[in-house]
Amino acid sequence: MFDPQVMKVRREDLHMTRNELAKRVGVCRDSIKNWETGQNVPGVDAFVRWTAVLDIPFDEAIAYPMDTATFGEVVAAEMFRKKGLIKNG
Repeated sequence: MFDPQVMKVRREDLHMTRNELAKRVGVCRDSIKNWETGQNVPGVDAFVRWTAVLDIPFDEAIAYPMDTATFGEVVAAEMFRKKGLIKNG
């Protein structure tokens, strides 16, 4: 599950505007706004780029409790774990 508050708080901590983040991630400003407000979620490629730009570890940007996670979320989390991109737990 994507946590939009993580993105917004980190961007604001870095004193970065939505426009600046959008340019660095390679998306439009409206995409950033929609992600931060929870109206939409980023695709995998965009998710990887914005976590890199904001220097957010994947395990801080996603949460996947087994009782509420979709199969796709569990599979994606396991792929990230196997690649060493998130920690166990």
